[in-house]
Amino acid sequence: MLVSFYTIRIVLEKLGAEDYGIYNVVGGIVFLFAMISNTLSSSTQRFLSFELGSSNRLIHLTRIFRLNIGFYLVLCLIVILLSETIGVWFVNNKLVIPEERLVAANWVFQFSVLAFICTIVTVPYTATIIAHEQMKAYAWISILEVILKLIIVFCLSIYPTDKLILYSFLFFISSAIVSIAYIIYCKKHFQECQFGVYYEKRMCKEQLSFMGLNFYGSIAFVLRMQGVNILLNLFFGPLVNAARALAFKISSTINSFVLNFIIAFKPAITKTYASGDTQSSFKLTFLGVKVSYYMLLIIAAPCIFGMDFLLQIWLKEIPMYAILFSRLAILEALFESLSHPLESLSQATGNIKRYQLITKSVEILNLPLCYIFLLNGFPPETTMYISMLLSISGFLIKLHLLKKQIQYPTCTFTKQVLLPLMLSTTIITLSIILFNTINISPIAGTILELFVCLSVIPTVGLSKNERIKIFQLLLSKIRIRK
Repeated sequence: MLVSFYTIRIVLEKLGAEDYGIYNVVGGIVFLFAMISNTLSSSTQRFLSFELGSSNRLIHLTRIFRLNIGFYLVLCLIVILLSETIGVWFVNNKLVIPEERLVAANWVFQFSVLAFICTIVTVPYTATIIAHEQMKAYAWISILEVILKLIIVFCLSIYPTDKLILYSFLFFISSAIVSIAYIIYCKKHFQECQFGVYYEKRMCKEQLSFMGLNFYGSIAFVLRMQGVNILLNLFFGPLVNAARALAFKISSTINSFVLNFIIAFKPAITKTYASGDTQSSFKLTFLGVKVSYYMLLIIAAPCIFGMDFLLQIWLKEIPMYAILFSRLAILEALFESLSHPLESLSQATGNIKRYQLITKSVEILNLPLCYIFLLNGFPPETTMYISMLLSISGFLIKLHLLKKQIQYPTCTFTKQVLLPLMLSTTIITLSIILFNTINISPIAGTILELFVCLSVIPTVGLSKNERIKIFQLLLSKIRIRK
């Protein structure tokens, strides 16, 4: 997370605000297709985890893996076809890009397509690692990815060429190296990871149905993120894109710190549900919501309070709207963190049609609502407020649907999870208002806000049993190190 913050600073400095905005609106068109791969990965991981939790037969695991290899190869061909026709036309004819940067923008687009291909081909391999709960391997390859980011920053500093083209090229090379690392590890450690194509009508129909519903969710995410990014480009130009890109880089970097922990919950939730132990899967979602929200809150509250101060010491030049956008993006990430474990439980059931169609249709509303408001002269930050309101609405709808689908204990969830979350968040919010009212210095306020979070969350946000378990876990880790 810290290295990511450093690389964002250097990349923004080397590219400049305008080129940074161009990269994120052009490269983002394809890069956000890579976000689709994360959702599709959960489809593959769900079937592998379910098999591991039920029969754990190698021949079935191999068939699932090979079937998914075929799916993703077809998806790659579709994306290449769409990118090289509609995508190229859209970049050159619709986006607001200075004429002298149009050639560079086309190079960015092509390298982003190649980076996406690397990512999508790797999906069955990353899903296998997660299904087997080999989080150590996942962590080491993530560290490799961070090291490659540092190398990219170093190359931007020493090579006297077009920085925007160089950055997009190096990002593609980085994606290729990470993909190769995942493939080599899986080939070495998991017998089912045998490259090939398998077809069986019943299995294909079942997985395509599941994957298609997840794909609908991915499209909703792309429209919500990149669709709004394009709207802001059309209404306000690339400088506002730079501010929004910076804000979401900050929130996604902080959020990835949390999501990497939540990844460990996914296969456990699926396996307990597959074995028939629904109560344990419910308890895991309770714990998952608390862990994801509180971990994010500990980082988010000090950042929200001291955002202007933090950006001033972090960046040499702060784009317009960056401070406000960053605060709102972190708030949105907080609301989103409540939904991740619930989505994992829904995926575990396999019966996701109604859940996906309703919840993702709510997300799709984001784009038309933003367009209507921007068309009527509202400022760019309106898009963030709309997104937050839809995130909260989506979470409440997900709770209701799970209750109807699998008798999810929403009353117990509200009492044991939501009420402590709301109480601790209220106290922390009041402390932010208090520190702002008394005009405390930014450094002292940020440190005090962190102290408030570390004090309030264990005492107010956690139950007595949860505090004891965490204390025992910390003691065991200290003894092991000694």
